[in-house]
Amino acid sequence: MNRWKLSLRATIHFRRTNAAVAAGIVIATAVCVGSLAVGDSVRNMLRNIADARLGAVRTVVAGGDRFFRETLHDDLENDLGVVTAPIILLQGSVTVAGKSARVNRVQIVGVSDAFWGFQGTGANTERVPGAGSAIVNDHLSVRLGLAPGDSIVLRIRNPGSIPADAPLSDDRTESVVMRRTVEAVAGKDDFGRFSLRADQLPPDTVFVPLEDLQDAIQRRGQINLLLVGGADADPDQV
Repeated sequence: MNRWKLSLRATIHFRRTNAAVAAGIVIATAVCVGSLAVGDSVRNMLRNIADARLGAVRTVVAGGDRFFRETLHDDLENDLGVVTAPIILLQGSVTVAGKSARVNRVQIVGVSDAFWGFQGTGANTERVPGAGSAIVNDHLSVRLGLAPGDSIVLRIRNPGSIPADAPLSDDRTESVVMRRTVEAVAGKDDFGRFSLRADQLPPDTVFVPLEDLQDAIQRRGQINLLLVGGADADPDQV
């Protein structure tokens, strides 16, 4: 008996064991290939979400409840050669005038034209809300059934002069009210999904002119968030 016949007889004798091993190899291979495919899909999805939310933002200077001078963005642009956008980011609620519908935990973002320069390539960079107007993102417009020309009421949490985490801070939060007319709806391609939150839920956002928001909370010339972008935006330098 040569070795080929011996191998064949051994294969036939242990056919059940060999079949189980082969099936295990097939299943393990399918699981590995499926995991790689799903992982690649999830990675692309998360990258698309991040790109829609951050656009060309590379780093941020965040003050939270603490405000700092708006002219800091001029200093960074002149000293570091980066692109910046001063904004105010607060939380609030939105109601539709004459209706009971209300959405809480809405981002109220005070922006200038510099903000829209951070959106993706090919997007409309001229969507700056006029005085007394606001731009809502598509997610909020669906929840409240908003369209251009509708009137909305913003109730905005004003951090006040003492930060909320300070030892002598007051637990009561002061709020201000702004009445706005919806000028436009910003979709995913119009930087309407802007957010710094680390989650996958689409944000509800209202964009208002930076100066209007500064006047409403009595913070003229101050901001609490600075977006930094550009090829030379090194976080270690900022």
